[in-house]
Amino acid sequence: MSCVGKSVFAALLCGAAASAAVAHASPVEIKTAGVYQPGTVAISGPGFNGNAYSSAIEFSILPAGATTPQTIYSFCVDLFHSITVGFDWSHDVVVGAGDAQLTKNLPYHTTPLAVNSYGGLSGQSGAALTVTQIGEIGTLANLGRGLITTDSTDLSNKLDAVQAAIWKIEYPTYGIVPQGGAAIQSYYLQYLAYAASAPLANNVQGLYADDGITQGFVIGVPEPTTWSLMIVGLGLFGAVARRRRAVVNA
Repeated sequence: MSCVGKSVFAALLCGAAASAAVAHASPVEIKTAGVYQPGTVAISGPGFNGNAYSSAIEFSILPAGATTPQTIYSFCVDLFHSITVGFDWSHDVVVGAGDAQLTKNLPYHTTPLAVNSYGGLSGQSGAALTVTQIGEIGTLANLGRGLITTDSTDLSNKLDAVQAAIWKIEYPTYGIVPQGGAAIQSYYLQYLAYAASAPLANNVQGLYADDGITQGFVIGVPEPTTWSLMIVGLGLFGAVARRRRAVVNA
């Protein structure tokens, strides 16, 4: 299942894929997955013309050699592949109940973000991203993580706009138009401008399946002071209001 015209989040419901070793990568296992309420982005360009759902995904991962899972927040950087995982329908398939449990641990790996994955192998083939593109995408992934961590007001619209902006940076010649009204359009333009003014200097980590054909993501992992300054600078702090996350469901 592709996230073109469908949802990368809906694609989490597919069956588990086979794995293969990937060199020069840090192995992790994805143990659980949850998503924030997605909006819709209209996308047009070579290869497709349709809609995709947009938001952030929360993964629980276990790095190789570790004993305690870590929570990470990620955004899709791969429009041309799907993600296929097992799914336990008896556990937490309720809005706000928690993360969806996978029927088996999903082998992934982290590696520096380098290409747009417009090719046969997610994270390995496709057009090379420039240093500026990679830096801007990293800035937005970190911003998105900060928005989640602070439980920012209007969180759903802001996360949708972050995802749309990441895709626009990755595919600048494509039409990327977030749907849902003036607020999300305003966030989207603001985030694009901010990313251009403050690209992340360090390597940006992608999260890719070991099979090479399953959807890839970019991880938001800044230091707390970094994303706090970004959010304050954008005037995005709001009253803390507990929000219910829409866990992957049918």
